[in-house]
Amino acid sequence: MSLVWSLLGEIDGWLTGNAPETAATLRPPAAVDPVDQLRAGTGIEVHPDLVALLLWHDGAEATDVAAFQLAPGFDFLGAAEMIEVREREVLSRQLAARVAAGG
Repeated sequence: MSLVWSLLGEIDGWLTGNAPETAATLRPPAAVDPVDQLRAGTGIEVHPDLVALLLWHDGAEATDVAAFQLAPGFDFLGAAEMIEVREREVLSRQLAARVAAGG
């Protein structure tokens, strides 16, 4: 077992015992291979630790309770949400380039 998987297991145990409402916001593991999904959806190489994270839980649901965040202010997005964010970023850059070019 890798160090990452060991740490994710510890996080699961801590959340279950100390913050069950937050633990309940975590989604099940990614149902499809997140490497293929993210690579196809974004064209970006996927770090193995990100793959492990998505195979642990495919993001967290935003709820009225304290949803699990990777760090304060950094929501835990699932693979599909990461692709959506990347697509919006690309479209925004394309629009900005058109505006800058006078189009």
